[in-house]
Amino acid sequence: MEIDTIELEFCLEEEKKKCLKNIQNYYRKYGCEPVQKLQEYLLSLQDSQSEEEKEYIKKELERLDTYS
Repeated sequence: MEIDTIELEFCLEEEKKKCLKNIQNYYRKYGCEPVQKLQEYLLSLQDSQSEEEKEYIKKELERLDTYS
């Protein structure tokens, strides 16, 4: 039985969403000291970086924020 590529991609995307949701729930419940340290480090770097690097750091901070 062969699975259609689009169907397979859809299934993989749904599983990815479930995993990310589980990770978010874990971090909300238990917190994560390494994530907090990484956020603090990225925030400290922001002032001394170029605009391009600041944008990258901002995106990374937003990504980390979704987990906490």
